[in-house]
Amino acid sequence: MKWLLVVLVSVVSFSCNSINDIQPPDADSVLIKATQAIKNRYPQATDIQFATLVTDQLWQATFKQQSTAYQTQVNATGIVTVVLKKLDNNFTPYQSLTDQLSIRGGSYSDLWAVDADTSSTKIMTYFLRGITYRLTYREDKAKEPVISLNPLPLYSVTSLSELPQRIRTFFSTQSNAVRFQSGQVIRLAGDKLTYWLTASYPSTSSTTTISLIFDEVGNLNWVGYNASNAPIVYKPNSEVGDASLLATISANYPQFDQSSNQAFETYNDGLVSVRYVFQRAATTTITENWEVGAQWPTGQVAYAIYRAN
Repeated sequence: MKWLLVVLVSVVSFSCNSINDIQPPDADSVLIKATQAIKNRYPQATDIQFATLVTDQLWQATFKQQSTAYQTQVNATGIVTVVLKKLDNNFTPYQSLTDQLSIRGGSYSDLWAVDADTSSTKIMTYFLRGITYRLTYREDKAKEPVISLNPLPLYSVTSLSELPQRIRTFFSTQSNAVRFQSGQVIRLAGDKLTYWLTASYPSTSSTTTISLIFDEVGNLNWVGYNASNAPIVYKPNSEVGDASLLATISANYPQFDQSSNQAFETYNDGLVSVRYVFQRAATTTITENWEVGAQWPTGQVAYAIYRAN
């Protein structure tokens, strides 16, 4: 499964617009249905183009309405993710915040908002120290800024059928009723893909949402629950993994405090997953956090995400 750039090799007429896609010709009828779904919500949409994300199943759709650019994902039934609306690239208010933080010095591009969302949330691309992130800005209930960094996703996963066979098999063989919900596909260094998924999981008293991370071929790399159904126990960083692993990972965050008690370990069929949380007081009102997931004892890092609020 690979994300493919738009290459115009098939053209299907729809009303007065052209439909462009890289996957001819069997997808044409599907794309006409998807175009109709876009037209139903955006009657003046023009320049509708599709890029195949998962062959025969999932496409990225881009279009314009009244000179504004939009982006979403579609399948055979219609629009399946939020619709993003392109904004003018005014990054000044966001840079004034990141300049106060340890993530200062990155470069901004591609400012988006979720269409029809009246909240303060904005989404943009942030390139920092060789890594491309999705930076999300929002305001909490007190109108204070909240900034998060996650690896920039290639696309969202909306169905199990869009995943590699090994991942589908994993979910089909889970006796403890782990159920796929959604996910994202991330491109790592070397053009390798990783799948960041969420699932529902029955805990001792209720159903909770958990995270699972799989590699490109579908091997489970990190998991946020215990196969035994035992509850997660939060501990100090120093009580998770071992001293060598903590020292290796924390060396990447030299300005951050290691004394957080939000770390944990999980056990799943021989896979030991650990989570560390490092904190730093950036200002009198803003605290920064790096959350890092890794395997023990190999030390393979599965993810690293940032939050400041």
